[in-house]
Amino acid sequence: MGLGRWVIAGCMGAAFGWTACGGDSFTSGAGTGGNASGGSAGAGAAAGDGGNAGSGATASGGAAGTGTAGSGAAGNGGTGTAGGSGNGGAGGVPSEYANCTGPGQCLLVPSNCCGYCSEPKLEDFIPINSSFESAFYGDRCSTIDCPSCITQLPGNFTAICRAGRCERVNVYDDDKLVGCERTEDCQLRWGSQCCEACAPSPDQLIAVAHGTIEQNQCGNGIPCPECPTPGYPSDASAECINQRCAVVYAN
Repeated sequence: MGLGRWVIAGCMGAAFGWTACGGDSFTSGAGTGGNASGGSAGAGAAAGDGGNAGSGATASGGAAGTGTAGSGAAGNGGTGTAGGSGNGGAGGVPSEYANCTGPGQCLLVPSNCCGYCSEPKLEDFIPINSSFESAFYGDRCSTIDCPSCITQLPGNFTAICRAGRCERVNVYDDDKLVGCERTEDCQLRWGSQCCEACAPSPDQLIAVAHGTIEQNQCGNGIPCPECPTPGYPSDASAECINQRCAVVYAN
C-alpha cells in the first residue's frame, strides 16, 4: 500500500465511510474517536472516501480527520512529480556559453578540447561566445594532453550569431553566405572568420559571396593581426555554380 497502512478491522459498519476507530489510520497519524489528530498524513498517503492524496493536495472524508499529503507524494493510485532538470547547452557546456548579441562574438571550440588528427565533422565542434573561451578550456580541458597531429579548423566551418545564439555553420550549406547569381558575386577567402588566416592550410581556401563573411563576422571592432594575407593559389578561382559560390581549380 506504499507508505500508508490501512486499519479496517472492527470498523466496517461505517457504511463505507471508513471511520477511524481508536487506532492509527496510517502509520504516521493517530485517530481518536473518529477524528484524526496530532499527526499529518505521511507522504503518499490516501484519506477519505476513496480519495487519493495527490501531490501537495489535502484529502478528507466521512468522519475521519483531514490529512495533508507530503510534498510531491503519491496517494493510492496517484502519481508523483519528478524533479526538474536544468538547461544544458551543446556538447554539455552551460547554455549561457552560446548567448550572443551580434556579429563577431562567436567561435567554434573542439568538443574534445584539442582538435582532430583526421578530417573533422561540423558536429565535432561546439559554438560558444568568445568571452567564454577561457572558461571552456579551464573547466573541461586543463587535465587533457593533446596530440601533436592536430589539423587546422576547415575553412568552411564557423560559428555565427543568429537570433541571440551562437550557431555552428558549414559555409557551403548556407545560402546566405554562398548564394550567387553570377561568378562576379563570388570571392576567394582564407577561412570564414572576420580576419583571414595568416598561415592557412590548403583546405582553408573557400569561396563565398562578396561581403557576407564581413557582415556576419566583423561586428566587434577587434583589429585583425598585423600579418600579410597570403596570396590565393594561382590555379584557383571563385565561381558561381548552381547558384552557389565554389572554389574551382584549373586543370
